[in-house]
Amino acid sequence: MKEEVNKELNEFIKKIVKESPTESPSFDFTETVMSRITKLNESKVTVYRPLISKLIWVFVVILFLSLLIYALLFGNETESLGWFDTFNYGFIADSFSGLEISKTTLYGITFFTVMLCLQIPLLKQHFDKHLAAS
Repeated sequence: MKEEVNKELNEFIKKIVKESPTESPSFDFTETVMSRITKLNESKVTVYRPLISKLIWVFVVILFLSLLIYALLFGNETESLGWFDTFNYGFIADSFSGLEISKTTLYGITFFTVMLCLQIPLLKQHFDKHLAAS
């Protein structure tokens, strides 16, 4: 019975296909499709803006170099440091005088610092590749 139904269905499909006219695309079909494809390919590019601008980096480098030059030129003098003498930093030394750090904690902090210093360049490289690809 199934074969009979399938045979009738096949005959009906053949009849419909023979009777249906062949469709042809419009005259500007290729141009329309290509224009849609180029619209899809146009993506919004992420503009890279650094968190710290070049002007700030220049300021930081100038500040660092000026402090370094000041320390090299005037660091050997034994005279008073002026307004630095007015501050009492003894409370900092007193608060950390009884602090004992176990070896395990010290190893953990060291390992964390090393891993952080390794991961920052790796993450930067990963995100640079990701931004360049998109």
